[in-house]
Formats: sequence, structure tokens, C-alpha cells
Amino acid sequence: MTNQTFSKLALSPELLEAVTEMGLTEATDIQAESIPLIRTGADILARSQTGTGKTVAFGVPAVEERFMRITRIRLSRLAWMKPGWM
Repeated sequence: MTNQTFSKLALSPELLEAVTEMGLTEATDIQAESIPLIRTGADILARSQTGTGKTVAFGVPAVEERFMRITRIRLSRLAWMKPGWM
């Protein structure tokens, strides 16, 4: 069993704040082992008992990827509107 906190998973500050607000501080084994792999783009197949946090293990990287994609799009639009900004 791992004793890894979500703060040690190198999540974006916004996502870490959201996870903390949900009351999640300690990552379960399935979360601690799969989140870093999913964030690299690896395909994984994981099996764990009901209630161990599989949905969070999948959802955290998915939300972070979506958030980062939206942020990049907004920054690129801003750079296009203000030449020389970036």
C-alpha cells in the first residue's frame, strides 16, 4: 500500500486545489500507480475492487489534459491578438 499524497503527483495547482476541496488528500494505490502513467499518454489496463478510486485515477488526468488544452488555446489566441507578446 502506498502512502502518496495528491500533492506529490505533480498535478497542476488548479487541479490539486479542486481535488483537495473534494476532501481527497491521500491517493489510493490504484491512483498513485496509474495517474503518472496516464499523464504520459500510456494506455493502461487496471483492475481494482469497487470503491478504490478507479474513477478518480482516470478522471484526474483527463480533466488536467482538457484544462491544459483549453489554456494553450487561450494563450495562443492571446498571442495572435497581441503580436510579440509571447
